[in-house]
Amino acid sequence: MGVTMLVERLRLRLRSVDALRALVAAAIVLAGTTASGLLMGGAIAHGAVAGLTLGAAIVAAGLRRSWRSWTPARVARLVEARVPGLDNLLITAVELSAAPGRATARMPVEVARQAAERVTGLVPASIVPLGRPLAMMALAAGCAGAVVGMALRTAGPGEVRDAAAGGPTGFTRLQAVVTPPPYLGEPPQTVDDPAELTVRAGSLLRLDVGATTGMVWVQEAGADARALHRDASGLFTVQWSPGATTTLVVATGDSAGVATDTRLLPVVVVPDLPPRVRIAAPGRDLAFGSAAHVVKVQVEAEDADGVSALELRFTRLSGSGETFTFSEGRVPLEVERQDHRRWTAHATWSLASLGLGDGDAIAYRAVAKDVNPVSDWASSESYTVEIGRRLEIASAGFALPDQDRRYAISQQMVIVETERLQAQRAGHAAAEWGEQTALLAMEQRMVRSEVVFLSGGEVQDEVEEAAHADELQEGRLENRGRAEMLRAITQMSRAEARLMAGDTAGALVFERTALEALQRAFDRRRYFLRTLPERARIDLSRRLSGDRRQAGSFARPPTRTDGDTLAAERAVMAELVPVAETGAAATPTLVANFASLDLQSPDWRAVAAALASADSAETRRAAALDAMNRVAARALGSLAPQVSGLLAEPPGALRGWWAEESRARRQR
Repeated sequence: MGVTMLVERLRLRLRSVDALRALVAAAIVLAGTTASGLLMGGAIAHGAVAGLTLGAAIVAAGLRRSWRSWTPARVARLVEARVPGLDNLLITAVELSAAPGRATARMPVEVARQAAERVTGLVPASIVPLGRPLAMMALAAGCAGAVVGMALRTAGPGEVRDAAAGGPTGFTRLQAVVTPPPYLGEPPQTVDDPAELTVRAGSLLRLDVGATTGMVWVQEAGADARALHRDASGLFTVQWSPGATTTLVVATGDSAGVATDTRLLPVVVVPDLPPRVRIAAPGRDLAFGSAAHVVKVQVEAEDADGVSALELRFTRLSGSGETFTFSEGRVPLEVERQDHRRWTAHATWSLASLGLGDGDAIAYRAVAKDVNPVSDWASSESYTVEIGRRLEIASAGFALPDQDRRYAISQQMVIVETERLQAQRAGHAAAEWGEQTALLAMEQRMVRSEVVFLSGGEVQDEVEEAAHADELQEGRLENRGRAEMLRAITQMSRAEARLMAGDTAGALVFERTALEALQRAFDRRRYFLRTLPERARIDLSRRLSGDRRQAGSFARPPTRTDGDTLAAERAVMAELVPVAETGAAATPTLVANFASLDLQSPDWRAVAAALASADSAETRRAAALDAMNRVAARALGSLAPQVSGLLAEPPGALRGWWAEESRARRQR
C-alpha cells in the first residue's frame, strides 16, 4: 500500500470517528430535551424540535471541524505515534510531497520509496478502529429512540405531528381551499403553497396551515390578528368569506405572540358584475300626436355567469306640475335564450291599450337579473314616449332631446317613493333602512331647495319667518301664495327630519301637507317671479387692454386630500426605521400595513414578501431600506405636481409679472 493511499484511508476513518461522536452527542441532546419537555407538562413537540435543532447544529459543527483539522501531516504524526519503527519517514514523505522544492529532485523519491517499504503490511483498521465509536452510537441511538418513543406514546395527535416534523420552527404546509359561491355550481379548488389567490365575491376560503410551532395567526391591515384553531389532524385552520381585495400575513410563533416565520398571501376578490342589458330597438325617445301607435321593442341581456330573468318595465306620467300621478307596469316579452349567458327578447307594444291622453308620457327601461340570488336588478338606459297634439307635426319615431325638467324630482314623487319604501319596511335591516331613508331625505331636501329658489331666496330662519305669519294674514305683507310657499317649505323641513330619523309614517304626514300647500300656491291666479339681474354687455373695444402684469389666471395648487393615506405612510415609515437600523424581524402587523398601501402593485407585494421572509439581520435591513424608499417615493409622488408648480413660476401676485417678463424675453 502506498503512502498516499494509506494516509487518505486513515483520514476517512478518522473523520468517521468524529462523525459518530457528534451523532452520539446529538442523540443524547435529543433524548434530554424530549424528556425535559415530557417532565415540564407535556411540551413534547417543542422539546423534540429543540433537540433536533441543537443536534443538527452539533453534527454540522463536528463535521466541519473534523474536515478541516485532519490534514495529511496530522494523520502522518498520528501513525508515527501509534506504529513504532517508522523513524519519521512517513512524516518526511508527506511534507516533501506537499512541498517538493524543499529538497533535491532525488531526495523525495528516495524518502517515498523507503516510507512505502516501512508501511507495507499496515492495516488501517488496526491503527484507527471503528468498533468502539459504533457501539457508542448504537447505545446512544437506542436510548434516544426509547425516550422519544415513550414521549410519542403519551403525546396528543398535534404534538406527535410537531415532534415528527422536526427541523427549524415555521411552516410545514400551507394549503388554500376555495369554494366558489353555490350559484356558480363549480367544485372547490385546492391550491398548495399559493403565491396569490384570486376568488369570486361570495366564495368561502379555508386555510390549512401545518407548523412546528404552538400558534399560527392571520394578520390583515387595519384589523386584529385572528388565531387559527388546530383540528384533530394537527393542522391549523381558519375559514371565512373575503369581502374585498386584501393582503394577508400568515405567521407562526409561540404562545406569547412572537412570530418565528411569516408568509405573505395576496387575496384578489373579483366582484360579481351586473348583467349588461340594453334596448336595441327603438333605442331612442319617441313622440306621437296620439296613442294610436305600436312600438316594437327589442331587448338584449348578457351575463358571464348566466341570466335568470328579463323584464321590460314602464312608468306612466300623467298631469302636470305638482299634480303629476305615477303608475308602473310591465310589458310582456317573448324571450329567446341563445344560451344561459345571453338572452334576447321582443315585444309588440300597443300604446292604445294604456289609455294615454294628451300630455301623458311613458318612461320605459329593461331590467335583468343574473343567477346570483342576492344581486340586484340591472337596468338599461331609460327612454320615453310622449303623447300630445303639440307633437302632431313630428313624424312617427321622432327623437326628442333630453329634457331634465320633465324628470325633475317633485314633491309628488317624494310621496310615491316614501309610500313604496314604507311598504317594504319588513324586508330591510336596520342599517339598510337608515341608508334608504337618508337618501329619501336628500331628495326631499332637493325639492325644498327648488321651492325656496322659486319663492325668491333662501329662508334664513324659518322660525322667524313663521313669527310674521300674522302680518301676512293682517294684510301688511298680504300674499297668500307666499304664505303657502312658506308653509310648504316648513312642512318639507319637518318631513326631512322625520326621514333622517327613519320614521316614514310620520314623514308622509308632513309630505302630504307640503303637497297641498304647493298646489294651493301654484293656483293659476298666482304668479311667482324671481328677479334676475340684467346681463351686462361686454365692451369689445376694451378687450385685451390694460396692464397685463396685474392679471393672472387662478390655479388652485393641488393638495393631498387623502389624509388617512398620508398618516398610514408616516406610521409605516416610523415602524420601518428600527428594522432598518437594528435588523430586527418585521412584525406581521408591519408587513400587513405596508402591503395595504398599494394592494394592486406586484412590485409592492414583492417588497412586502421580501420584508416578511428575510431571515438574517443583513437581509432585513436591506428589505426595510427598500420598503422605506418606496414609501418615500410614493409620498413625494403625490406632492410632485404641487412642487413642480411652485418651481415653474412664482405664486400669488408675482405670477402676472413672471408671465409678462417671460413673454417680453421671448419677443426679444
